[in-house]
Amino acid sequence: MKHVVLSALLLSSALAQTITLPSVTTAVNAAQSQVSAYLPDLQNAPLGKALKVAANAGVQVNVFAPRQAHLIRGSFLPSVSLAAALRPPAPMFYRFAQFNSPAFVLIDQRQVYVGPGLMDGHSTIQLGNTAFLKYALGVTARARQQAQPIKPALLIRERYGLKQ
Repeated sequence: MKHVVLSALLLSSALAQTITLPSVTTAVNAAQSQVSAYLPDLQNAPLGKALKVAANAGVQVNVFAPRQAHLIRGSFLPSVSLAAALRPPAPMFYRFAQFNSPAFVLIDQRQVYVGPGLMDGHSTIQLGNTAFLKYALGVTARARQQAQPIKPALLIRERYGLKQ
């Protein structure tokens, strides 16, 4: 309950400026060191592609999603995780995590975008304020410490019902 109240307080004043999806993908592609994304679902192909491009450019990309998110029909999460399968592997880390917040993308630990448009590609996306930025920094840091990266092969096997 404490986390729900905290998230509600952060969001009530955290979102000020509406942002377009191309602005977010441009920011992801321009990231210098790290992108962290919490995506309970990803039906948004341009964002999925931007995350892969960033990882292939050597930017550390951390994708956090609930345990079953890669099983959602039409999800691009398994495809995004495959960026880590390239030779040499791109710095893409997929971790199971459940946050009490809407979808967000945190870029270079300085800027955060929030909203359902990150998942579906057409709904609202807003720029988070300092309070939401601090929240995103905290939850992603804890999740990186607690949740081990998941191998893309596991996601693909589960998604398509393949045997080990």
